[in-house]
Parts: sequence; structure tokens; C-alpha cells
Amino acid sequence: MGTYEIIILTVNISVLYLAILDKQNREEKDTREYLGSIIQFSNLTFSIAAIVFVAIKIIIGIKTSYKIIKANKGASKNICLQILIVPFQTGGMGFDEGAIAQDKAFKKKKGDESEED
Repeated sequence: MGTYEIIILTVNISVLYLAILDKQNREEKDTREYLGSIIQFSNLTFSIAAIVFVAIKIIIGIKTSYKIIKANKGASKNICLQILIVPFQTGGMGFDEGAIAQDKAFKKKKGDESEED
């Protein structure tokens, strides 16, 4: 189970227990306050986890972009800008490899034409 699933499971179990207490008309103030605290803490943890995961994704994306740009120093500036977007895409669609290959093919074709003239 992932982080979010565990948090949601905790909240759902707490809400279920509160509903059972309501159905049975049992007061148990201390238990209700404790379960309310668990729900509040889970909500805070859920929000903080989202921020942490986004920060990690941005850091990894910047590092990946830097490595790709550094490995392809001959690539045009346009390709470098396209590469900066790629690590932030979901699903790893591979647009960076296509753009780099296209840029290299264009330069090779351009170089071949100049050699023939």
C-alpha cells in the first residue's frame, strides 16, 4: 500500500467507528475527540505528503534535464528547452529522445549536404 492509501484507510476506519458510535447512541467523548484528532492529523499528513512528493519530482526533473542537456552539448537551444519540460511529464512518453534524434538527424543531413557541394 502507498502512503496515500494508508492515510485514507486510517481516516475511513475512524469515520466508520464514529458512525458506529452514532448508530449505537454512545457518547464516549474521549474516543470521539481522539478519532477527530486522528482525522485532523491524517488530513495534515496528506497535504504535507503531496508537497513533499511534488518537491522531489521537481528536483529529480531538474537533475535529469541537466544531465540530458550536458550529455547533448551539440543540441540546439530549442532542443534544450524542450528537454526541460520532459522530466515533468507523467508516463515517460519519451519526447526527449525523439527531439534529440530529430535534431541530430537534421544536423547530419545538413552536414551531408554541405559536403556534397
